[in-house]
Amino acid sequence: MQLSFDSSLCEEVVDADLKERTRSGKSEAPAAFRSAADRIYEKHPPNKRAAPFNALYRRFFGLLGYKDRFERLFCELEGFPGELPLPCHFSRAFRVEEEGARLNAEKTCLSFRIHPLSLLDEGRLAYLIRHERIHVQDLLDPAFGHDETRPLSDGSPVSEDLLRDRYRTLWDLSVDGRLERIDRLPEGVRDQRAAEFGALFRTLGQERTRRIFETLWSGPRREDADLRQMVLSTEHLCEVLAVSVSGGGEGADVDLRAGGPCPLCRFPTFDWADPSEDLTRRVKAEFPDWRPSEGLCSQCANRYLLGMTPAPAGECCGQDGGSLKAAIPV
Repeated sequence: MQLSFDSSLCEEVVDADLKERTRSGKSEAPAAFRSAADRIYEKHPPNKRAAPFNALYRRFFGLLGYKDRFERLFCELEGFPGELPLPCHFSRAFRVEEEGARLNAEKTCLSFRIHPLSLLDEGRLAYLIRHERIHVQDLLDPAFGHDETRPLSDGSPVSEDLLRDRYRTLWDLSVDGRLERIDRLPEGVRDQRAAEFGALFRTLGQERTRRIFETLWSGPRREDADLRQMVLSTEHLCEVLAVSVSGGGEGADVDLRAGGPCPLCRFPTFDWADPSEDLTRRVKAEFPDWRPSEGLCSQCANRYLLGMTPAPAGECCGQDGGSLKAAIPV
């Protein structure tokens, strides 16, 4: 496949790599780079150096093995088609949370934002590319049926935000379960996904959470239509997976300690509200899956009691709304 790399990404990765080589006493590559850079300074005036320096960084990006590493990871993932039939451009992500792959509207080109530190960690890079590649292969499969133009709910922005987090997590479970089956999953990722799943479906109870997680992790890929149903509520999740809705010990493992996450805005709170009958009715009109035993923070409670539209997650408790790939990967 055709791979291309943004100049700023190449520059930061090469600079970091050469600095580490210098620190560890491997001076050959740093010396070669400095010699080439000196020739650019000698040959070109300051306003003419950008292009030759970009070319130099791209050349060393290849010489230091990064381009070959990308091609190997994209084209040698066992158990999946050998090559994605579209070009891919890699650009710099300024935060790790921004990393991920995205198809253009016509599904003819793939863009991939990646943090430079990920390129310096071969294990992290391998997982990231493999994980995102399977996401993209799902998107390119007509049987998956993903439609990014359709919202997941007709409710408020905070309701849509929760459902998108659930959709992302269920899809990630499927992707990482498939990676584990071909022995390409890093240690600890399964436990991380299990914790994410439990936090987003808090009323299932411990035993039912374990059973449903295992079904999603080890079972066949679920298509877009199933994912859209499963994110709506625990009842819909259990119905799609043919798991009994009753007998799960609902609310048994809900965390209401100081600093625990509010189930609506999902930010830590030290001020839990006492859900009255009126408050419960208002919250359940927006979140049918919510139970009073889950609690909610005083900020969310005040918004419902005052008849205000809840703020999107990240604004409710006065915190900045950085997300960990909160949007569905597209």
